Amino acid sequence: MVDTGTPSKVKYTINDFELGKIIGEGAYGQVRLAKLKATGDTVAIKSVNREQITKLGKERHIFREKDLLNEMNHPFIIKLISTCIVRFLFFNSLLG
Repeated sequence: MVDTGTPSKVKYTINDFELGKIIGEGAYGQVRLAKLKATGDTVAIKSVNREQITKLGKERHIFREKDLLNEMNHPFIIKLISTCIVRFLFFNSLLG
């Protein structure tokens, strides 16, 4: 596993990753396997439909999830390494 520092300091874009197959889907989006191009590290990227979340008034839930993952430090819980917001999607890069 790569030491990427604190999530708030690491800034990646979706272009920094090679996206793989979908490994999970939910009401607001999906989770894909991906590789960080610079290191080859495998991560999971969660993308959610920003427009749908806003329409349903669920922004608070998404930001709370991000905040909780950012605070976690446990070997059995995924580590949040980065987040970014683009026009319609939020991306969370998760290393686990």
